[in-house]
Amino acid sequence: MLLMPFPMDSVVKFVATLGFIGYLPFAPGTFGTIIGLLVIIILKPSVYLHVLLTLSMIPVGIITSHRAEMLLQENDSRRIVIDEFCGYLLSV
Repeated sequence: MLLMPFPMDSVVKFVATLGFIGYLPFAPGTFGTIIGLLVIIILKPSVYLHVLLTLSMIPVGIITSHRAEMLLQENDSRRIVIDEFCGYLLSV
């Protein structure tokens, strides 16, 4: 599928890969989860911030991962790690 360039495509890739962590040569999903763990440790004192971040990141993750999948032209690309991050935020 030919995609029309979108001005925010580099931002979409940045978010979907968690700051390009998804481009690490080994275990990018694991590192995405570790980032989620670090965020949880930082936000531990505030349940409200945790809930707010989780509820805001899930739609962002859905939108950016869908667009990034089209940009990368791969189904379930290992470079897209926003789903691991959001999943960890949601599960803890």
